[in-house]
Amino acid sequence: PSALDDDDEDEGHTVVATARGIFNNNGGVLSSIETGVSIIIPQGAIPESVEQEIYFKVCRDNSILPPLDKEKGQSPVAVRRASLS
Repeated sequence: PSALDDDDEDEGHTVVATARGIFNNNGGVLSSIETGVSIIIPQGAIPESVEQEIYFKVCRDNSILPPLDKEKGQSPVAVRRASLS
């Protein structure tokens, strides 16, 4: 099993998107269309005659989310606007 096959929720994080690709000496860009996250692999970063799998996960940190109000199905969120004086 690969690291991308892990559960979608692990230690307070939810996996939002994943991306993987095989890269060589030419480099390239690995992107997640869902999130807009990209990793640029520069030309020459991988030695010649080597093919390297590169992958990433984009996660949401669930530990910072406020708890749901179970009756209303909503999270209590307060928004404060800063004023410049």
